[in-house]
Amino acid sequence: MGQSNDDPEEFARKIEQASRIAPNVGDRTTYERLIAWIDELKRSRQQRQEARRLKHRVKARARAVGGERPPFGARRRVLAASRGRTRTAGVKPGFRSLDIF
Repeated sequence: MGQSNDDPEEFARKIEQASRIAPNVGDRTTYERLIAWIDELKRSRQQRQEARRLKHRVKARARAVGGERPPFGARRRVLAASRGRTRTAGVKPGFRSLDIF
């Protein structure tokens, strides 16, 4: 019973709808399945919220650290240039997408 929608409002709508329907279901098996699905939706919503919070914390930390260090690859280019190398260490010749920094 997986869902592909990451929208928190959609989760809330499904939980609310299933919670309204469950008490009115006469079949015990269907009732238990609805309750299990509601629990699964709540767990999934909680996990996605935690993942979203973690992602935002990581991005905030990366922005904070970004001010302290050069952009990715810039340090290698500086070291390579100081050693007389003509290309970035670890990058194939002709692949210069990181040279914009």
